[in-house]
Amino acid sequence: MKTYKVIRALSVTGLLSLLLLAAGCKGIATTGEKAARQQVQGVAASYRPAGQKPALPVLTPDCGLSNFLRYAMLNQPNVEAAYYDWAASVERITTARSFPDPQVTFHGDWVSAVAPLMKLLCLTVIDLLLANPRVQVQFLLKKSVAYG
Repeated sequence: MKTYKVIRALSVTGLLSLLLLAAGCKGIATTGEKAARQQVQGVAASYRPAGQKPALPVLTPDCGLSNFLRYAMLNQPNVEAAYYDWAASVERITTARSFPDPQVTFHGDWVSAVAPLMKLLCLTVIDLLLANPRVQVQFLLKKSVAYG
């Protein structure tokens, strides 16, 4: 009975941890972000209905100023670029205000770990050579024979 409670507690803890990790993957939109996205959808409905450029109004000498302005707005590349920049900036709001991605790094200073070992090894070899001159002579002879 007691093991059942422990297993249940661990599974609930694991599930909550998994949910917290999954929630951290996508930011939660605030009311201001939701309003900005609704504005983009409203403008897109008239400026780019169904994601396509709408038909340009036919200009005649009798048409009003609004038709000329609509024609100029729909036919101007700078307006189109500004629209897409604005829509992209609205989509970046959530990621811009979110915390950075968590990262786990390991940094080790291998020189400080290896240097004492190298120093110990060198001192040991020097002590061996000084304490035993015969080894030193044999070492030098083998070295000269190998290169001679």
